[in-house]
Amino acid sequence: MTRRWIGVAILATGLLIVVAKVRLSSPSAQTPQVVRPRIVLVADLGEAEDEGGCGKIIRMVRATAGRGVPTIEIDPEKSPDDAKKYKALLIPTVIVTSEMGEESQRYQGESAETIRRLEEELDKLRGKT
Repeated sequence: MTRRWIGVAILATGLLIVVAKVRLSSPSAQTPQVVRPRIVLVADLGEAEDEGGCGKIIRMVRATAGRGVPTIEIDPEKSPDDAKKYKALLIPTVIVTSEMGEESQRYQGESAETIRRLEEELDKLRGKT
């Protein structure tokens, strides 16, 4: 009788080890899901409260981020290498990416037309259209 319980215990332990190895070897367990930004904002972030176009763009992007859209903000004065990485030649620059992280739209400057087009794009991302 004791041998039987020892056999059952060994079998159960072996089964647990196999299950643990399968779970640890699954791709989702090994590779953490990377959240790619959908919006990259390159701007003088100190202008967020300004009434000008740059301030308006910063506030619009932040409102979209507040709705759960992954966003990163880059201040080119504090992080020039990051600004170069995104090839931001004009400030502000807003880059909208696909879910795969590829650039799909780029908005540069703070003209009324740029702000209007950006607002339409952000509305889509927020699910307003």
